[in-house]
This record gives sequence, C-alpha cells and structure tokens, in this order.
Amino acid sequence: MSIAVGLDHGVDVANPWFVGVPLAFITLVALFRALGLWSQQSTKPGKHPEKNSRLSDMVAYMIVSGSICTYVGVYGTIAFWGLNGNEVRAKLEVDEHSAFYGRSEYVENYLIYPMLGYQFWNTVLCFIMNDLKDPAMVGHHVFTGTLAYFGLYPYLHLKGLFFFGFAEMTNTVLTIYDLFKMFPEQKKKHTFLFNLAQYGFGISFIVIRLGMWPLISYEFWKGSVALLQSGKAHSSIVVITFLVANIFLTGLQFLWGSKIFGMLLKKKKSTSKQPKKQD
Repeated sequence: MSIAVGLDHGVDVANPWFVGVPLAFITLVALFRALGLWSQQSTKPGKHPEKNSRLSDMVAYMIVSGSICTYVGVYGTIAFWGLNGNEVRAKLEVDEHSAFYGRSEYVENYLIYPMLGYQFWNTVLCFIMNDLKDPAMVGHHVFTGTLAYFGLYPYLHLKGLFFFGFAEMTNTVLTIYDLFKMFPEQKKKHTFLFNLAQYGFGISFIVIRLGMWPLISYEFWKGSVALLQSGKAHSSIVVITFLVANIFLTGLQFLWGSKIFGMLLKKKKSTSKQPKKQD
C-alpha cells in the first residue's frame, strides 16, 4: 500500500475563502461595535456571565457561520440529489476509482474550499472567543479542516457531497435556533418561530445526521477497507485519516443527538405540564 501523502498537489492559498471568511467576521464585529449594538455579555448556559463573549461578536460569528453552512448546504444538496439536472454525483459514481479519486471542480469550488477556509477560522476563534472554547468543537474543526485539505488531492469528492454539503443544512436551522437563545426577549416574542427552529433542527438532525450519516459512513467504510486491501490506495495515510476522523465525527453526531433527544423530551414534558385554560 502506498504511504505517499502526495503533498505536491498543494492548496490554492490565494483562494478568496481564506481571506473572505475572517474578513467578513472582522467587518461585522467592527460594524456592530461601532454602532454600539448588543454590548452586553452573551448568556451561554453553564458559564459565568463575566467570562462570556461580547454578544455582538457572537452575533457576527453566527451570521458568518450560518451563511457559510447554508452556502455549502445548498450547493451540496443540489449535487447530492441531482437537482436541476446537476450531474456531479452521477459523474463521480461511474466506477470504484472515480468514487474515491474522481475530481470535481464543483466540489472543490463550492464545498471544499469554503469548508477549508471556514474550519481554519473556526479553529482560530475557538482560542479567542470564550463562548467557543470547547475541546469537542476544536477537535471537530481540526478533523473537518484536515479532511477538506486531503480532499484537494483529489480524494472522496463523491462522499463530500453529503458530509461537506447536504449534512450542513442542519446547521442552517441550528443557527436560527442559537440566535433565538441569545435573545430571550425575542424567543418569548416569537414563540412560534422559536419552536419551529427548535423542532426543525431536532428533526433534521435526527433524519440526516443520525439516520443518513451512519448509513453513508458504512458504505464509506466498506469501500475504504476494500481500497486498502486491494493496494490501490494512492495514500494509505489519507485513507486511514478519513477512517479515524469518521469515528470521531460520527461519535460527535450521537453525542449531540443524545442532547437533542433530551431537549425535545424536556420540551414535551414542559408543554404537557402547562395548565389547561378554563372555559
């Protein structure tokens, strides 16, 4: 089995996503602070308020994060399901070789580079903003960013349509849900929209990340093990890295999934305990 990593493929360091993501965040932070918006500390549960990040900075982060997740989610969804005559998936499913090593400029431009720039900046922010300092999230960003980098060899563009694309649609709804939690008064004022975001995120996460994710991961594992056994892997290091990362990321899905089930059950219990209106 080849162990050559193939670093000669390189990365387009001039790609606008590497500058665009931090620039968008910094611009929003500067704008919100200049306007004096949301100068109070955020109120993330489980932390001391004085140690939390400035609320306006978190809003800036949510806007950038939600926008990028929606961007890759939409393009990934179009290609994954073959919408509007999109043939990216069909061309990558031609044979075993193209399924692993087929190159798609669509995947690189609309999924990999946005994800690479986004995860790099996310990792940096985890060490700057108190609300984002979470070891699990640091691991998530590092692993995902590494996979995006290896994807430029090219490698596994077919599976990237789901993992880097369609699966990110759950984060679009999560962003709306998290923004509501940051503004309790808006959550109370727009209860229907908040509940819609909460249940929408919970259901989409269960269907996509707890349902489809393990099934597609199983297919990926079968193909990867067969690739290693055949000796046709261009780089066994890359293949094994993807397998290890998949274990970690899949574990995170189930960890977060257990929290979502707890959230939905708590919501159901609190609703059932509410006093009924008397006629």
